[in-house]
Amino acid sequence: MERRYYYRPWKDETLVSALHFLRCRTAREGGDLGHVDALLLRLGVDPATLPMPRPTPKHFARGKLRIAIMEALRDGPMTGADLARRVQGNGLDYADAYRKVYAALHRLKAARHVIHKEVGQWALPPQRAACESRTASGSG
Repeated sequence: MERRYYYRPWKDETLVSALHFLRCRTAREGGDLGHVDALLLRLGVDPATLPMPRPTPKHFARGKLRIAIMEALRDGPMTGADLARRVQGNGLDYADAYRKVYAALHRLKAARHVIHKEVGQWALPPQRAACESRTASGSG
């Protein structure tokens, strides 16, 4: 018995939504929007009226902020403000660095990579500090 497939037309709203998603994704990846815009114009939608995601600058590559914090804490306990000043750079102002450092510190604390000492001091746990110092000196 032969199986029959029936064409069920898509609604224009569904097509526009799918093309808008594709347009956002292509723009995020830095691709050419010409073909997607042409299809949107064909459906009667002006691509300029569709909202586009704002590009978010990446100040740190994945895991680099964590590494910078861990390296800074090798020198001894520091406050979050000191750590923010230490990793500040790459066009990142102090307020953004402060916010990112504290978010990273709390993630590191949850993973037990750092400890929160008295009066806002952050440090490496004793066993990690000993391991880090041996690695830094080259004897481990």
